[in-house]
This record gives sequence, C-alpha cells and structure tokens, in this order.
Amino acid sequence: MTGKSFESLIRGLLTSVNSEGRLPFRFSRISGYWNRTGDIEIDVVAFSEDSGDVLWGESKLNGIRDAPARDHGCERHGGCRYQALPGVGA
Repeated sequence: MTGKSFESLIRGLLTSVNSEGRLPFRFSRISGYWNRTGDIEIDVVAFSEDSGDVLWGESKLNGIRDAPARDHGCERHGGCRYQALPGVGA
C-alpha cells in the first residue's frame, strides 16, 4: 500500500464514520489540501458547508508522527489544537 492509497482509505473511513454521526460534526466535503507552491500539504480536510466546521489531519502509513503543527502553517493562523476523535482508529 502506498501513502496516497492509505490517505484514500482514511478518507473512506472518515466518510463512513461521518454517515454514522460519530464525528463532532457532519461534513459535506472531504479532500486533501496543497498550497500553490506545494510546500504545505494536509492529507485530510473535511468541511461542513452548513456550520463552517473543519476537520483536518495527517495520515501516516508507517506510524511515525509528522512534524510539529507549525510546519503546516498553523502558527501563522493562530495555532492549532489537536484532538483525538472518540471511537475513530481505536
């Protein structure tokens, strides 16, 4: 399995969990994000068009945690808060 296919698998899992109502909000769109220069990549971005809530995260096939949040531009946008999703991936 490649990293990209694992990202697709994670998006599928989140879509399934979303339809069961097991996330903090129901998203209407899910994708990944890359900025124009390609130096910032977020593997999973789920967005609720109704509430404006956003869930984002990294998916790591090898189990090694990614670089700190500041490497994803969070410090420029007021910082980031990490929260485990109950019942997801446990």
